Amino acid sequence: CHMLALRSSNFAAENQYHAYMDQLSEEYAGKAKVFKADIDECQGLAAKYRVMNVPTVLYFKGGQVVDKNVGGAAKQVFEDKLKKLI
Repeated sequence: CHMLALRSSNFAAENQYHAYMDQLSEEYAGKAKVFKADIDECQGLAAKYRVMNVPTVLYFKGGQVVDKNVGGAAKQVFEDKLKKLI
């Protein structure tokens, strides 16, 4: 499974959110892949997945989006969803 965290560099409040993604990437190395992207630099991704608000986390299984989070959340919320896909 994969996790794609989309954010905007224009919002400094998202730094904690990306720290969570870094932690999850390390904790689930070999089990899941966690990617991060800035929608200001990767506008095609935002358009492809119809991301209207940031932060947004998309969860993929078999190449398809199977779940998502919109807005900030505790690390445990992201981790619980990731665990369900492994």
